[in-house]
Amino acid sequence: MEKKDHSASRDSARNPLRDSVRNPAQNPRAMEIEEKRKSYVVHSGRTVEELTTASRMVDEELYLEAFARGLSLVYVDERCHREREMILARPDGGEDLILYHPESAKKEFLRELKPAGEGKYGYLIADPRMESYKAKYRG
Repeated sequence: MEKKDHSASRDSARNPLRDSVRNPAQNPRAMEIEEKRKSYVVHSGRTVEELTTASRMVDEELYLEAFARGLSLVYVDERCHREREMILARPDGGEDLILYHPESAKKEFLRELKPAGEGKYGYLIADPRMESYKAKYRG
C-alpha cells in the first residue's frame, strides 16, 4: 500500500480545493453559495453580509485602540501550521509568527511575516481615526 504525504494539506498553494473555496470565482458552486450567504437573513433581521461588515468594523476598532496604546494583538489564520502558533499583529502594522506557551504565558518569536505597515491590519496605521485614538490615550 502506497503511503501518501498529507503534510502539505494545510498549504493552500498545493491544495486546489482550498483555493476554490477561498476564491469563489474559481468554483461556480462556491459562487452560488457565496451569493446566498450574502443575502441570507438571520433571526435578528440582518443579512449575513451586514453582520460580517459589522464584525469587521468591531475588529478594526479593537485593533485601532490597541495600536494607539502601543499594544500587539494575536490571531490565528492559515499561516499558522502548528498548534499554539499565532500571528502577532504589531502596533507598527507588521506581523510576526510566534509560538505561545500557555503554561508560562510566554511568547516565543519564530520569524517576521510582514514588515511594518504591510500586515493584515497595517492599513489601520494610516487610518484617520488613529490620531483620535492616540490623542485619547496620550498622557
